[in-house]
Amino acid sequence: MMVIVYILVGVALGFAAGFFYMRAEMYKDRKSHDMILEDGRREAERLKSEGLREVDEVMAEKKDKYEENELARKKAYEDKVDQFYSKQKEIDGKWDLLETKRHEIDARLADLSKREELMVANELDLKDKIHREEMRLEDLAGMGADEAKRRFIEKIEQDLAEEEQELLANSRLKVQEQVEQEAREQIFEIMQRYASECAESRTTSTVYLPSDEIKGRIIGRDGRNIRTIESLTGANILIDDTPETVVVSCFEPHRREIAKQTLERLIEDGRIHPNRIHEVVENVRDDVDREMFEAAQNICTELNIPKISGNIVRQLGKLQYRYNAAQTLLHSAKEVASFMGMMAAEFRLDVITAKQVGLFYAIGKSFDEHTDDDFVNTGVIFLRKEGVCEKVCAAISLQKQVSTKNNSMAQMLKTAIEMSTKRPGARDENMEFYIRRLHQMEHIAKNFPEVSECMVMQAGREIIIHVHPGKADDRRVKSLAKEISAKLEEEMSFPGPVHVVVMRESRIEEIIG
Repeated sequence: MMVIVYILVGVALGFAAGFFYMRAEMYKDRKSHDMILEDGRREAERLKSEGLREVDEVMAEKKDKYEENELARKKAYEDKVDQFYSKQKEIDGKWDLLETKRHEIDARLADLSKREELMVANELDLKDKIHREEMRLEDLAGMGADEAKRRFIEKIEQDLAEEEQELLANSRLKVQEQVEQEAREQIFEIMQRYASECAESRTTSTVYLPSDEIKGRIIGRDGRNIRTIESLTGANILIDDTPETVVVSCFEPHRREIAKQTLERLIEDGRIHPNRIHEVVENVRDDVDREMFEAAQNICTELNIPKISGNIVRQLGKLQYRYNAAQTLLHSAKEVASFMGMMAAEFRLDVITAKQVGLFYAIGKSFDEHTDDDFVNTGVIFLRKEGVCEKVCAAISLQKQVSTKNNSMAQMLKTAIEMSTKRPGARDENMEFYIRRLHQMEHIAKNFPEVSECMVMQAGREIIIHVHPGKADDRRVKSLAKEISAKLEEEMSFPGPVHVVVMRESRIEEIIG
């Protein structure tokens, strides 16, 4: 029981001790809180006083700036007012000057009005006098004023027209004489500057032999070697008693050159038989084509004509073995180009363009001569396709026109062609007629679709015709020979018999190994 009492007393004492301790702590906290509040109040008053002081400083600063701005604005305003008053005074001065000038103009206008009135009066008086004079003249002449004026004007126009015609005729005659004299002198000077031999056309070439024994090998057994050469090249091989010499005869220079080089290579090689002849002929054809290309390229370089395409050079090379009268067309083209260049230099024209016109004028003749189109149109179409300038093509297209007044290059081209072809020794009419007749014989035979190649030989007394094996059989070959003979007899006349030979053969080669 006592233990319980002690416990209760202990609990009560503990509770009382805790209560007083808590009150003491609360008192301390309240006192600390009051001190913090007092410190905060004092800090707030300090900050407030500092803020009010800063605000006063800012306000004072702004007030000073405002007063400065007001003073500057007031001064600017006063300056503008002063400028306005100065401009006003200037305007007033100008206005006074304008008023003075206006009074002067009014005075002058009044003076002009008086003068105008006086002039009108004088004009009326003058018209009256003219009218009286016209009436008097009409009475004297017996015609009206309009009629007299018309006749007077007609008389003046007639006199002026007659004088103009006389002056024009004299000027035209003088200019024509001067132009002809200058052109003649320049042409003579150009012809003297160009010194070149005239190459005559030949129908034979000579091949020299190391000994006469080689003649038998060229002929071959039963003449098979010489027949093969003639059949493949289209040239006649003439072997006679002339020592160590064989003559190649053909009116076509290209075929004659192939036959000549073929013989030379066969003689040098020593192997002469039909198979070897076929091989050598093909090689010679390729070499001759290469030589033609190089010859044309050398001429372009010699004439100093740059930037010519390979196709154009190749076509120019074919002119080396085509003839115009007694000149090769390549030689003639080079000569015409040289004349064109010299004339262009004299006339202050484009020398390169002039040389191109002269060099390309006959390029159409390098194509197959059996085409239906004119060689001029053929050449112009080819040049345009290769990108040659239109000025060159236009001049070449006009070379056969009668009038070329609007194209100076075409006029120069016609003159250069005449200078080239009419020089002494440049033309052989008999040879030209002979070659043209043989070309016409080949042309007639080649018009048949079955014909692959035609060669006129023996000075026109023999025609060898090769036909396509796939286009004609043996029966057609017989009828084709008759048709070609009839066509030749119908369109041409011959001094003697002509032997027409039509050949159909196939050559097949195989390589073993």
